[in-house]
Amino acid sequence: AEEFPGVAFETFNIGEGIQSDERSIHVLTDKELFGKGFHPQKIRKSEITFRPENLSELKPGDFAVHEDYGIAIFERIGTIEHQQQKTECLVLKYAGGDKLYVPIGAMGRVSKYIGLDKGIPRLSNLSSMKWERKKKSARKALEDMTEELVHLYAERAAAKGFSYSPDTIWQKELEARFPYEETEDQLQVIREIKHDMESSHPMDRLVCGEVGYGKTEVAIRASFKAAVDSKQVIFLAPTTVLCEQHYHTFVARIKGFPLQVAMLSRFVKKHEQKQIIAKIKSGAIDIIIGTHRLLGSDITFHDPGLLIIDEEHRFGVAQKEKLKQKRKEMDVLSMSANPIPRTLQFSLLSIRDFSTIETPPKGRLSVTTRIIHFSGELIRGIILDEIRRGGQVFFVHNRIQSLGPTASRIQKLVPEAHITVTHGRMQTETIEQHMLDFLSGKSNVLVTTSIIESGLDIPNANTIIIDRADTHGIAQLHQLRGRVGRSNRKAYCYLIVPHRISHEARKRLSTIYTHSHLGSGLALALKDLEIRGAGNLLGRKQHGHIASIGYDLYMKLLQEAVQGLKGEKEPKQLVPEVFAAIDAYLPPGFVEDESARVDIYRRLSTIRHLDEIEDISNELKDRFGEPPREARMLLLIAKIKALCTGRGITRASIHAQNMELWFAEDRFPSKKNLERMVKELDKQFFMDYSEGIFRLRFDTELKKILNDLKKILQFLP
Repeated sequence: AEEFPGVAFETFNIGEGIQSDERSIHVLTDKELFGKGFHPQKIRKSEITFRPENLSELKPGDFAVHEDYGIAIFERIGTIEHQQQKTECLVLKYAGGDKLYVPIGAMGRVSKYIGLDKGIPRLSNLSSMKWERKKKSARKALEDMTEELVHLYAERAAAKGFSYSPDTIWQKELEARFPYEETEDQLQVIREIKHDMESSHPMDRLVCGEVGYGKTEVAIRASFKAAVDSKQVIFLAPTTVLCEQHYHTFVARIKGFPLQVAMLSRFVKKHEQKQIIAKIKSGAIDIIIGTHRLLGSDITFHDPGLLIIDEEHRFGVAQKEKLKQKRKEMDVLSMSANPIPRTLQFSLLSIRDFSTIETPPKGRLSVTTRIIHFSGELIRGIILDEIRRGGQVFFVHNRIQSLGPTASRIQKLVPEAHITVTHGRMQTETIEQHMLDFLSGKSNVLVTTSIIESGLDIPNANTIIIDRADTHGIAQLHQLRGRVGRSNRKAYCYLIVPHRISHEARKRLSTIYTHSHLGSGLALALKDLEIRGAGNLLGRKQHGHIASIGYDLYMKLLQEAVQGLKGEKEPKQLVPEVFAAIDAYLPPGFVEDESARVDIYRRLSTIRHLDEIEDISNELKDRFGEPPREARMLLLIAKIKALCTGRGITRASIHAQNMELWFAEDRFPSKKNLERMVKELDKQFFMDYSEGIFRLRFDTELKKILNDLKKILQFLP
């Protein structure tokens, strides 16, 4: 406008098409052409990043396990000075008052003790060999157990699955119709599933994603891919309400394509069920969505290729046995917001492939969670606050016998409310009508049992009150809380508990209260694993070993056994010790939270690649600001260790004017390589073959050490 002062300018919002006959302007955007607006993909970091060590956050007073020395109590983080290097360490207290100081570089060998759900572990004695005997006994038991694991792997490796065709034009058209912006996590999971389906081995993948994070869309795209290749898709849902919701979602998404979707549950009338069963057998139905009714002996599938199981842990033992048989025949995709411990164990061990969707949809807010005692005045205020802002309320009371009196009590407390009562023993038509009334807004308070637990999607319901929350498990509470907060409005979850509750219930409620942020489903599953006890993958025989050495170490030994069976066992790399006459630690003034410091130390102690250290460096800057010198030196030492790992170097020592490298006897560089090194680097060396070391003399700043070291290492085998 400044450059063309005589020209009148007018601005338009072209988030969608515009038309101005007066100015002869017609603008069509992708929203009009394809039914979907384009938004540049932004990769949003989730609040939680899945790492197994999230399971092992240590706090003072916790029981801890050192792989070499056994079970102790974690007292605190202490500061020590060794060889003129000031650093932090974990202080572990053992039996008899003995203490062990674990430096930063060895923190990867320490984990939080997780045994069984009851009992206090016995502290190890540093002067005894009992710990080594316990580890040896656990290893032996694991070796005895691996025979069944061998069978599982052999069966899976030998099985030949159907190789699906690459994406068709129809597939791309379906995906272009998706009315929302996919998250990067969603796209990555979809790519992994398509890769599995196009391979010759049967897929067995668990997708763990928060409620409302887009697992259903992932299932729709996988189902469509299978159906287009003339394979029948079986979609199992745990409840009739969820089954119907999935059915309507699938029908809406696949509309316009020559594919038939049907539903089979008790919501479907008997004569219609017979017709659907006949069509399933003939192959007239491409995608069948149903409850456990699909596992009935009267149902014969035409050419099943993909089995999708929503919330697998909701199915019973007998039903799971039938599912196991079906796993051998087709690709299997399981979905869960927070998998039960056993499912999670198999996934962490790569017995099943594992994917996570951790990024929340755009505009999603976390649900504020409160633990309260029952008060008529408080309940009235909570319900009225939601009604006044035009919202709706779930009131969950999980006892059918007293559901009616509870609804009457709430009606007296809040006469302004329009209340509907629903539970699983009502007639199918009644349940359906009551749910439709609530969905359409005819009622604004739904008094119900946990029938609403899975999958119900009512964006206008943004307050949930759960009566006697102490009687619910973590997974159930998390699922119920997931019924609200499914829009961009602030949502609330109130957990009503009596004044006296059990210790276990207190731990569950504390966990669900603490993990109320977005993306907490997997963290809750890991915590559930801790609270309920690890148990055993293939039975109950391993309880004693988990109790004696702790879950983390047990899983580590089992992981080694599994890798050995799969032929993936990597040779142990020689990890050097690094000494430097510099202070290297995270100052408490920089990272105040002790648990956060322990977590970062543990991660740094196990890292073997420079890019991972760079990620931690960026994370520190993002979370805590510009790192001080001590933190930068800590990262420098971690990088030196990563560069030297696996190169035959046993120790690296940094001094004011030189750097010394110690080599294992069989890994010292050849004389020829050393001569080339001296010639090309133009540095002064001192070599001592008898001690297996050489010194590189330099007059540079510490930050240039990495460049010198990289040049040296290129001459090593």
